[in-house]
Amino acid sequence: MTARDDARSTWKLKPVLAARLHVERCANVYSNAPCTASAGVGNECYNTRPTCQDLANFSAVDFVLPLCKRGSRIPPGETYYPYIKSIRTNVSRLNPDEGLSNRATVTIKLVDEAIDDRWLDPYIDTRSVPAGSTFWPRFMARNKALNGKFVELLRGYDVDPWDWSTFVTELYSIDTLDGPDGRSEMKLVLKDLVKLADTVQLPRPTRGKLVNELFEYDDIGTAQAGGANTITLHTEASAVDDFYNGMAVRIYGQTGSGQERIITDYDGAGRVATVNSDWAVNPNNSSLYFVQQLSITLDANGTDYDLYGVPGFVRVGKEVIRFSARVGEVLSWPDTSYRAQFNTVLEDHRADASVQICKAFSNEAFTDVIKWFYIESGLDSIYIDEAGFAELDSTWLGNDYIIDQVAISTPRKASDYIKELLQSANAMTWWDAQTKLLKLALSVPPTPGVGIKQLSDESALVDGTVDVKTLNSARLTLSALYFDLQTATSNVREASNYLDGAVFFDQEALVEYGTEQTDVQYSRFFNAANNGAARDHVARALATRRDPPQLIKCEIHPKDYDFQRGDYRDFLTNKIVDKAGQPKKTRALITMIDDQGATVKIEARTTIFSRPFAAFAPNGTANYPNNNGYACFSQNDGLMPDGVEGYLFF
Repeated sequence: MTARDDARSTWKLKPVLAARLHVERCANVYSNAPCTASAGVGNECYNTRPTCQDLANFSAVDFVLPLCKRGSRIPPGETYYPYIKSIRTNVSRLNPDEGLSNRATVTIKLVDEAIDDRWLDPYIDTRSVPAGSTFWPRFMARNKALNGKFVELLRGYDVDPWDWSTFVTELYSIDTLDGPDGRSEMKLVLKDLVKLADTVQLPRPTRGKLVNELFEYDDIGTAQAGGANTITLHTEASAVDDFYNGMAVRIYGQTGSGQERIITDYDGAGRVATVNSDWAVNPNNSSLYFVQQLSITLDANGTDYDLYGVPGFVRVGKEVIRFSARVGEVLSWPDTSYRAQFNTVLEDHRADASVQICKAFSNEAFTDVIKWFYIESGLDSIYIDEAGFAELDSTWLGNDYIIDQVAISTPRKASDYIKELLQSANAMTWWDAQTKLLKLALSVPPTPGVGIKQLSDESALVDGTVDVKTLNSARLTLSALYFDLQTATSNVREASNYLDGAVFFDQEALVEYGTEQTDVQYSRFFNAANNGAARDHVARALATRRDPPQLIKCEIHPKDYDFQRGDYRDFLTNKIVDKAGQPKKTRALITMIDDQGATVKIEARTTIFSRPFAAFAPNGTANYPNNNGYACFSQNDGLMPDGVEGYLFF
């Protein structure tokens, strides 16, 4: 057992809360190289960015402000400021129906008081006048950019001798720090790191506008004649010399159809265009052609369009255009096929039209696309459960969920896109503050071979705390998913804009419950190749929600707290019984954990996985009952030799 396990095994728990606030501080010493500031003794900075007198040489390092709760024992030999008055946590909850969990919020009330400035002022000994005001106003004046800075919340137990290994560390970021109020208190609000996805729009809004008009066709008609490397445009074409130079001319019908060349010279009087190489088949007076520009010029901010790499995509109006190069404010492409990408339609575009960068996904794993949205929101990849994502992708998702030939062109909150992705795969993401990782789970049976522990009235559940609620609103009789969006710029909330849809309807459930309850989803990320995934979604949604799930709320003693959100546990309580009135073992997904030190509150949502779902056993697996969680064939009566219900294979 660990020291933490030992501390939790006693009934005389002494919970302790502490925090470590991480801010930026300069590693340099004032006026010593490389710092060139020279305001003199007594006028030094405070080694923070807002007070820096030589920003060019500011060298940022991590500075930790340790805080403990008022009245707590202080660890021997360590400095902790007893400014925490109270901590209230609104923990996040997994929601299998919505995909995104709600964001955890921690609200900390801090005491403000007058105190020596030694901890915050590295040059206190040279100041001629002591610092005024109180601790927190001084701190905020010297550290302005606090939003997003990390705070570690430490939860543990007071043991003798002091032992930090009884603590777990949770990671959050600062949302706000306000005060002091009339009671000399500060209010520090922390959010989990998933909150970042609520604050960033993707694809990133871009600022460029067209300098000139961009036409569907700069000219279109029937040629008058043609030569080895010329084509004579129709009589209504421009009479201005060199007007079409640098544009593409494509023969799309009749003689020479399918050929495309670049116009290198244009004689306006004769309407004769000279092209960059000889035709394979010379055009004639039957050839149907069009002329198109191969570039656009932006008014400014060309570097905005390097964001997702070059080649890239932009949206102008309702048309998506691929570009292959950027030079200054000019985006260009080599041929006419680069227009009207992702099934969008060629359009005329006015000068001053907005040019918005797009993000395209090509042959990418489902989990990689989710990770892209979080990383682009500002979440460092070190905070993603890479191993967990990869396992789910290989075990449950695979090729059916590959995201290919999809583009997003309208800036929206990253969390909106993430939610859409998660719902289409019956998946969930959440921030695990203790492991400091973004987690992913699917509504699927537990991993074969992993034993599921039990929480019962007799062993773990605290008397009088078990509450069971039936989630009637979660019940379904019909599940639908529309997919294969017609164009990348179509309205994603209109079913008529999709080329395909998957629908499952349970007539027996409608008869049994008497009312219809539907769940309709739309996925711009699934196309025809994701047909299997779309049908998986609706089948799984209806299977897991045909009958209303139940929400179990209860408390357990810390000694029994050996699981995480997203884990399964078997509940055995007299609040859930079989037809004979006996406690019925029910498998449930842990959706909420609130560790309050002396007790742990949990919520769990019942699943259909109480039935023995299991995977086909690999070669060498022992026979039942030593099959290590893998499926075995039942007897003819559908039962295993010991009378247990037979396995359902997946």
